[in-house]
Amino acid sequence: MNYNSELPNIKFNADELFSFWYKSNIGRKITELSRQVRTYLKCKEATVLYRFRRNNAEYLARRNEKLQKKIDLFESNASTFLRVYRKINGREEDFENNLEFLIQKVNATNDKQSRTLIGELFQSTLDVMLITHQLSEQEFHLHPVHLKLAVGLMKEVCVVLKYAKVWACEFYEELRKNYSQLEKEIRLLIPGNVLEKEKVRQKETSGGVLE
Repeated sequence: MNYNSELPNIKFNADELFSFWYKSNIGRKITELSRQVRTYLKCKEATVLYRFRRNNAEYLARRNEKLQKKIDLFESNASTFLRVYRKINGREEDFENNLEFLIQKVNATNDKQSRTLIGELFQSTLDVMLITHQLSEQEFHLHPVHLKLAVGLMKEVCVVLKYAKVWACEFYEELRKNYSQLEKEIRLLIPGNVLEKEKVRQKETSGGVLE
């Protein structure tokens, strides 16, 4: 059988192709930033709902056990992120400066160990970001332990994204400030002794272990 190897004469309009790529790229970025804003607002909403809950007995009875798999995944992702975070930050408080120094080191020396650490940080950041977004769309206020942890993690996630996505660095800096303010609010609303009681209650009802 003979095949005609000649390709049809297809003409491409470079301007149209660039316009399509540009719009698609911009669209993805807008979607990403919109999702980030929504996650923050839903965490804020969950904080308000927790503040104005009726009473603990009725409140805890409404817990949605279907969320448990997502909660377990959140704990796993949070643990991974914190492990890498501590490798970079040690016992210091200025995570951003340490991260910036590590990125500069990678760019200057291409150190394999540091590059691997940065890769692990970026991946764990995306994992935490995704599961937090999913939980924020659920009844997150019924899980104050995880809500408080998520807000604290998202504040640090914004620091990572500020460097990972330079095109949106100002956006993530402002979002970090918002999470920082929300974290202060949650700390007053949900003090440590409340969280300890909640952890004990969760262990008794589910047999799970929270670190």
